[in-house]
Formats: sequence, structure tokens, C-alpha cells
Amino acid sequence: MIYKILLLVLLFDFSFAKYEKVKIGKIDDYYKNKVSYVQLENIIKDIEKNFETTLHMNIFDYSKDGKPIDLIHITPSTMEKRITRLEDRIVKKNEKAKDRRNSFKSLEDELKVLKIKYDALNKVYIKESNELNDYIKAKNEKKKLPQKEYEETKKFVKEKKATLDIKLKQLKKLYKDFNRKVLSYNNKIQFYNNDIRNIYSLNKELESLHRAFKKVKGKTFGQKEITLKTYYKDGKKIKEKKINQSMNKIEIYAFDSLTELKVILAHEIAHLVGIPHINAKNALMNPILQKNQIKHLKLTKEDIINFKQNF
Repeated sequence: MIYKILLLVLLFDFSFAKYEKVKIGKIDDYYKNKVSYVQLENIIKDIEKNFETTLHMNIFDYSKDGKPIDLIHITPSTMEKRITRLEDRIVKKNEKAKDRRNSFKSLEDELKVLKIKYDALNKVYIKESNELNDYIKAKNEKKKLPQKEYEETKKFVKEKKATLDIKLKQLKKLYKDFNRKVLSYNNKIQFYNNDIRNIYSLNKELESLHRAFKKVKGKTFGQKEITLKTYYKDGKKIKEKKINQSMNKIEIYAFDSLTELKVILAHEIAHLVGIPHINAKNALMNPILQKNQIKHLKLTKEDIINFKQNF
């Protein structure tokens, strides 16, 4: 299975974290059928409760005078459109291959029926041909037949040959139909194998595109102010550096479900209060969106250590 790389980013690395307030900002019309204001508010409050229960401290609050959380729709990039088109092609190719594969069964059944008919008729034809040949042989051994018997034999052989000719034509038709069906079957197999090779090739291309594609689903914005102060004290030159960081807002750009939105928001709210990324698998603060977090939002032990060290 192929996964997109979904990035959750912050504007800069943090040195100091602090308590913040958040509120719902603007929500683009694009999301009106995806999430309601009430749902978004409940999601934020669930995150607040989750953090407080796990960390046993107040990290942030939902408040009307808080930093805004905006849901902004961004037009898909050229790369994203290419990936979507390729995914659609693969879906259609798979459906076509499935239909072709399903047709094999009906063709196989038709071939079995034709084979049974051919074998049965051929058996009768061979039996009757042998009987006729034995009959002719027996008559020839008499060398000279009475005129009446000769005429009856001639008539019988003619009728039998006519019957055998009909059966032979039927056999030839069945054989022709059988070969035509076999050719059709083999062609479908060939086309099906080509479809499978094509799907494999497209999947490899899609996998390559996914590796190169990094889709940002959320971002936290802020600014860092560095103040340098130089003065003399007791005849010594002293330099002081003061760092002041303040976060301004959160922007959410994309989500596939409300559970995914919840994880993205939790990640970005953690950035808003000053928590940096960590390269721990399954952690909320991993820069790559983790599947386990979408199933169940939970701070891992690495996340908890990250919060304790930076908040």
C-alpha cells in the first residue's frame, strides 16, 4: 500500500513554550460540508481535555480572545493533480482488468460445453464410420452381389455417407467455434496480462511520485524577536541577548476526515504553545502524520517527555 507524505509544519524551532488561548477563525466555504463550526469547537475542546488529562497541566484554552485557527482551501498543486489523475487511471485499469478476468469464467464454460459436444459427436461419427467401413468390407468380400442386393447396398451406403457428411460438417463447425473461442480466450488472457503489467508500471510511477510529494496539511505561524543589549558594568562590557517568541495563528489546509483533522489540530496547537517536532515513531509531534494517531489521538511517552522538557 502507498501512503502520501503529509507534513505538519511550524514556522521556526522553539526555545521556550507557554500557555496560549485559541479560537475558531475563518472557515472557507470549501469546508462547509466537511466540518461545522460546532464540530470544530468540540474537536478543539476534546484536544484540550486530552492534553490536560495526559499531562496534568493546562496547556491551552478555547477562548473567544484566543489565537485564530483558520481552515483555508488551497488549490491543489500540479504534482497533486498529477497524482490524482494517475490514481484515477489505476482505478479504471483495475476495474477493466477485473471485468476481463470475470469474462474468463464464461468463456471457459463455453469451451467446456463445445468440447463435450465435439467429443460426443466425434465418438458417434467414428463409430458409424467404422460400422460403415465394416459393412462395405463385408459386402466386398462376397465379390459378386445379386442385382437387388447390390442396389440395396448402394442405396444404404449412400444414405449412410450422407448422414456421416452431415455429422462431419457439424464436427467441423464445432471445431471452428471451439478454435474461435480459444483464440478469443487467449487474446483476453494476453490483454489481461498487459493490463496487469500496465497497472504494475503505473503503481511504480505513483509510488515514485508519492515519495517526491510532500503535502502540507497544517502550519503554525509566529515570529521570533531577538534583542541585543550591550552595556558596561563595573568597568566590564556586558552583552545580553533576549529572545521573545510569539505565535500568531494556525492554518489548516487539508484533511480527509474529522479524526484526521483532530490530529492535525492537536499537532499544530502543540506548536502554537511552543512544542517542537520529535523523530519518534507513532508520536503526535512526529513531522509526518502518523496513522495510529488518526485512529486514536494519544500522546506517546516520547510526546509527554517532549512537552515536559519544553513547556
